[in-house]
Amino acid sequence: MVAVRFDDLSLAFDFVSGGAPMEHNAYLSIDTGRIYWISELVPVEEEIPDDLETSDRYLAIPHKNDLDLGRKLALRFVEQELPEHYDRAEDFFRSRGAYARFKQLLESEGVLEKWYKFEAESVEKALRDWCAENDIQCIEKVRLKEFLRVLRVLRAKRFLTEAVTPARAGHLSGNGNRCYGSHGAHGGHGEERNI
Repeated sequence: MVAVRFDDLSLAFDFVSGGAPMEHNAYLSIDTGRIYWISELVPVEEEIPDDLETSDRYLAIPHKNDLDLGRKLALRFVEQELPEHYDRAEDFFRSRGAYARFKQLLESEGVLEKWYKFEAESVEKALRDWCAENDIQCIEKVRLKEFLRVLRVLRAKRFLTEAVTPARAGHLSGNGNRCYGSHGAHGGHGEERNI
């Protein structure tokens, strides 16, 4: 099972979904968890493996349409929140500029923020389901508030003498739960340990 940071996967998904299908692509190495980005419009400066698009060792990150997160998601939201406007919304998606008109409708009905929340939750669920279907483990980052709470507890218990600030918290590793302190695993100073 390959592991990937959910935030990295989410960024790659947004990149792929930011254009028409096949305009931008991203691939996940099932060996390393690294994500490679390629675009028909914007040259990418990183080195891309030669077999990226042909090897079975890479999974293509899906486009939002592959996960029914485009038009179908918008219409599901309208069906739940504004059923009286369903036909009108459906008409929007028959021509260009649909999302602009769709968002104008939501704003005029006072549910635009509700849509953003619904969309974000739906995208997250769909991506996590995609990961489960493809045997990918999502690694979560510790949120800054939670990280600072743990630091306060550690300082209070005198486990941590070195000052760790939010600015220094940026050097956390992928799983987001490493801390540098004065009481390492072997009693030495400044050793890395999991918290």
